[in-house]
Amino acid sequence: MANTVAKDKFQIVEKFVNSCMLKGISENKAFELVEELCRLIQQKRHDEWAGLVDEALKEARHGEGITL
Repeated sequence: MANTVAKDKFQIVEKFVNSCMLKGISENKAFELVEELCRLIQQKRHDEWAGLVDEALKEARHGEGITL
């Protein structure tokens, strides 16, 4: 069971990072966003994360959103 959960988490992060890169966000920035989400979840402030993703997309000059 633990291996399945770890694999699912890995696949989710991998899909998110790939989606970011397709939208023009660098791989490093995508991983920074994932790390920031982890910090915000621990602080029960995860709703702020969508704004960070929107900001990264604007910096990459891409108007479409990314879903995780």
